[in-house]
Amino acid sequence: MAVYEQSPNSEVGKLAAAAVSHLTKIATGRPNIVDDVTFELPEGEFTLLKGDNGAGKSTLMRMMVGIEPPDKGNVMIAGVSFNDITSNQQRELLGRKVGIVFQTPNLYRNRSVIDNIMDARNGAAGLDEAYMVKLIKRLNLGPRLYDRAANLSGGEQQKVSLVRALANRPKLLLADEPTNMCDPATGLEIFKFFRELSEEQQATILMISHDERATEFTDRTLVMQAGRLSIQRIPNSEM
Repeated sequence: MAVYEQSPNSEVGKLAAAAVSHLTKIATGRPNIVDDVTFELPEGEFTLLKGDNGAGKSTLMRMMVGIEPPDKGNVMIAGVSFNDITSNQQRELLGRKVGIVFQTPNLYRNRSVIDNIMDARNGAAGLDEAYMVKLIKRLNLGPRLYDRAANLSGGEQQKVSLVRALANRPKLLLADEPTNMCDPATGLEIFKFFRELSEEQQATILMISHDERATEFTDRTLVMQAGRLSIQRIPNSEM
């Protein structure tokens, strides 16, 4: 097992697809939810973030996508520091550079699959429609395009959210337990799909998951415990 120290360098993140530096979320009267976490996501790497429930993983990711402001520390996306830009500029940066997938698909339940997918066009320029068609085919959504989202299985809904998140071909994908609503077969299909994105398009992926099968597809595993990130970074090929 290889071990790497977290970098204390103030320049952390400038050459990475994303990075967090000393990120902290304070909880009054109890240990911090996220406590002084620092790590980088190298370009093209597929990283698994794991840990017990309540370890702070989802809070960490919400801070990375601007949903929750950190009490201390900084987030960098594509070399741009959140501390140097406004909240509106953060949203614009995330919209251009990052695909985000949550545990629960955020779909319009009474609209069709294709309507939900095309909704990704709103506020985005230069979407590659041919690429969207490729994603739809790859995730086997073609037969369900005109079905209402409410009639899809949990796994199918999550696939729709994946197409939406990837519609503008972001180089960074942040996924919080994307297989949480999936049956085992669909979960495995999504892990394989993420592996393909990483290898074929050099996409950088950070995925939270409790599924032990995830390590078969990721390059590295980071572990959170009680709000803190282990200083161990584990290349999965050496586990």
